Amino acid sequence: MDKRVLLLPLATILLACAATQGQGTGPRRSSRVLTADEIAEMVVTTAYDAVQQYRTHWLHSRAAPTFSNPDASPPVLYLDGIRMDDISELGRIRADVVERMEYLSPSEATNRFGTNHNGGAILVTTR
Repeated sequence: MDKRVLLLPLATILLACAATQGQGTGPRRSSRVLTADEIAEMVVTTAYDAVQQYRTHWLHSRAAPTFSNPDASPPVLYLDGIRMDDISELGRIRADVVERMEYLSPSEATNRFGTNHNGGAILVTTR
């Protein structure tokens, strides 16, 4: 039997699968953003709960410990454009007032806000 005869149905199946890839029942969700609509679907009370349950990777440091900085750096929190003292402030923000949360990588955060963003940044916009 000719191998081309077997490859044609296989190629057709693969192309059909590729064409439907990513077509779900809803919009594709970003791993970098949490919107008010997404948060409304969650069973959470604070912004921290939402991040902890649905975007846990935001809370993990991207910076490797060094001699001058032995501790892993958490992301810096910005609430409505204002730098907050600590990432734990996320626990004081009610989930129902959050319009959007976005994670910036360390390089993006440094480009936008300057140095000392080794863990990136979490930007929270409230209503």
